[in-house]
Amino acid sequence: PIWAVGSAWILLAVSAVLLLLAFRPDWGRRAVRWALARVPRVNPDRWAQALDGLFDGLAPLRSGRRGLALLAWSVVAWACVVFFYWTLLRAFLPHPPALAAPFLVCVLGLGMAVPSSPGTVGVFHAVARYALTVPFAVPVDQAVTIAFAAHAFQYLMMCLLGLAGLARESLSLEWLRAQVVHIEGAG
Repeated sequence: PIWAVGSAWILLAVSAVLLLLAFRPDWGRRAVRWALARVPRVNPDRWAQALDGLFDGLAPLRSGRRGLALLAWSVVAWACVVFFYWTLLRAFLPHPPALAAPFLVCVLGLGMAVPSSPGTVGVFHAVARYALTVPFAVPVDQAVTIAFAAHAFQYLMMCLLGLAGLARESLSLEWLRAQVVHIEGAG
């Protein structure tokens, strides 16, 4: 379809710009400062400093070896996410469509840009529901069940991993709470 070709060209152009900025970060910094200087009521130095992290984050792309390693690990990470959703779909659907899992991952990633309540409760479920029902004709009740199961599993895993991390560092929830209070009091 024409929209896929257009999207591919946009992705290619953005990738080329990011690669260029990896080798010429000074060009990016100058362009950002130039653009921000023309925006009223914006402190260009403050925003430029915040965006400097973006240019520093592109530094590994300057090394072919590190760039390839970064690309390989990115593919592995995304493959794990797609595999999680594929196994989840297999748990609820006898024969899920082949593209349902990668499509769901992409749509959920974009859907997280939508303003929502803490934890994306509601938005996550709606996005997942429509990502499964509209293009793949998954029944609504199954799509909603899959959305809730995915969200619950992710929350459970994050909580368990967080508690394991606290325990490994010999920290407690009380210590963490005190740190939050201290930081909020300082701000």
